[in-house]
Amino acid sequence: REEADYYLHITETLFKFEKLKIAIDAFRDVVKTYEAVCLPDNDILGSARDFNRLFRFFHGYGLDIAQPSITRGKIIHSIHKQNLYCILRYINFIEILCPVLKRELLFELLPTFVLNRSAYGLDWVWAKMLKGKKIAVIDAVGMAHIPQRERVSDKKDYYKLLSSIGIDPNAETGKAIADHRIAPVYLEYSRKEKPLGIRLCLFFVVAFQLLSQWIHLAKKRGLFYAIKRTQLKVTPK
Repeated sequence: REEADYYLHITETLFKFEKLKIAIDAFRDVVKTYEAVCLPDNDILGSARDFNRLFRFFHGYGLDIAQPSITRGKIIHSIHKQNLYCILRYINFIEILCPVLKRELLFELLPTFVLNRSAYGLDWVWAKMLKGKKIAVIDAVGMAHIPQRERVSDKKDYYKLLSSIGIDPNAETGKAIADHRIAPVYLEYSRKEKPLGIRLCLFFVVAFQLLSQWIHLAKKRGLFYAIKRTQLKVTPK
């Protein structure tokens, strides 16, 4: 607390986006000094370099809202899984896991932060509101959605807390989709691919890795057998 430039203590039982709305409202003038913000969950694994690159691609391509691709762990939406052959893909849907937003868009979406308690379904509401905006998943920057077994704190506590106060995240998702008449469909409009030479190199690297894994598995399961070689003797005439 003593080392923080800005400090806000919230004692109520609130969740990520509820707390963010209070904080952004409290420090609105400070937030306005930033061109863009990132709102990651605490189970996203990325280095300072990863986040710097994320912002660099975000600004470089003039995006309105984006997210890093997901490399491993729990991939909730398949459209966000990292595509090694792409720099980024223009899509219609960014999840609430780790969004990057332009300052103006942040304030436009701010009222939706308290759409419900769990924030489930919020990303689908954004998808409807943001039609026509530049939305992308940035494949050049991949981050892990930390698997349950690797987390320091058990995220099951979050769901237990929701349950203890009578909140069903799936029900809130359904209500948000129904109330806003949303058809939850993933769409990819276009993509920015890496240069052909890089894609070919990646293809052979991935192919070699898959072949190595297959050989290792085959050996482990005893699918290879020694082949006795027969030497042919040549008799001179």
